[in-house]
Amino acid sequence: IREMKAYKYIVYGLAVLSMAGCEGFFESESPSAMDAQTVYSNPALTEQAIAGVYDLFGQDKSYRNRLTCGYIGLNTDIEHGTKNSGTADYLLYNMAPVSADVSTANGKDPWGYMNVAVERCNNIIEGIEQYADTAEDAQMRYYLGEAYFLRSFVYFDMVKTWGDVPARFESLSKNPDGVNTKKSNRNEVLEHLRGDLIRAAELLPWS
Repeated sequence: IREMKAYKYIVYGLAVLSMAGCEGFFESESPSAMDAQTVYSNPALTEQAIAGVYDLFGQDKSYRNRLTCGYIGLNTDIEHGTKNSGTADYLLYNMAPVSADVSTANGKDPWGYMNVAVERCNNIIEGIEQYADTAEDAQMRYYLGEAYFLRSFVYFDMVKTWGDVPARFESLSKNPDGVNTKKSNRNEVLEHLRGDLIRAAELLPWS
């Protein structure tokens, strides 16, 4: 019995070694791999990427319960009052750096979600422009225009909320140093958005 087991292991070992000698055997790509070319040359997969931007709008401490509920209208004491442990810290000018209503600096806050949305839009725009034929494919042309619009929409709210913000119109995969981008003059950002919205209007069909 031991000899049979040893023989079996030897045969298995030789089979593995023979496959290792086959050129390209271990270099083959998985058919389930989702690289940029696979995603942005396929309208169905690109639609899922677009949906990933909309998903951020519904996250906790994003648009659904921060940016659409008075967070932007923080101009006077009576516009926005939030109670923490029974004390209206906003009204007492006693804000804590770790307040979840402003920023927890862990990505789960308006600033974090909006920057993720910008990054996703950057990836979509670059992917479609590189791998899709927007001249012939009306659906991909639509998605490209939608991505330009969504990025502009988010950036406009960032400027409206914080004023001068970092202008990141390239993905981090294309420009890894973009994470260190300093804030830009808001007027320069808005001027860039104007160009993006003109581009989006050219790409999107009339309703």
